[in-house]
Amino acid sequence: MAATSPSVPQLFTELQRLGKEGNFSKAQKIANKILQENPKDADAFHCKVVCLVQQSCFREALDVVNSGSKKGIKELPFEKAYCLYRLNKTSEALEVLKDIPDQGQREKELTAQVYYRLGEYEKCRSIYKDLIKNSEDDYGDERETNLSAVIAASNQWGKTKLFSESGLREDTYELCYNAACLSLANNDYQTARSKLTQAEALCRKSLEEDP
Repeated sequence: MAATSPSVPQLFTELQRLGKEGNFSKAQKIANKILQENPKDADAFHCKVVCLVQQSCFREALDVVNSGSKKGIKELPFEKAYCLYRLNKTSEALEVLKDIPDQGQREKELTAQVYYRLGEYEKCRSIYKDLIKNSEDDYGDERETNLSAVIAASNQWGKTKLFSESGLREDTYELCYNAACLSLANNDYQTARSKLTQAEALCRKSLEEDP
């Protein structure tokens, strides 16, 4: 007697399990099976795109996203913008992001990265300041590091130099390194050297504490 094919709910259960395990290659195959049963299933379609992105298949993911509108599936503007960004189509990514109303945190994070790559440091800084002020998660250190990198980059390569933010910490090696880059850009070599030495010490300490 032939084995009964799993139902769509069973496939979704398997898809969820594989996603949690990080097995995105197999999860993509399950998403494809669901789409064979129901080509317009928006959840399976979204999962397929996410699986492709997680496997760094950005060109294929973008093609899948673009095919959605032809099938009457709701567009995925964030995923589209992210794929464009990873494919170095930065200006196109920005245009997609600008069309997203009421941007959430992930859209703002990506927009900041896009502005940084385009050298729009003032706009990038503004977004990071807003995120640092209004976010309540575990990524505060990362955002402060990015903010200090923006300020350093503006002083090295930007048309307009941004002043350092008051109260910006230097207690991680990334923050301290960015502070050194800012001093270097301002031709303050003695301070830059001191901060680089401090950054090296903080990095060594971090590696020693890392289990």
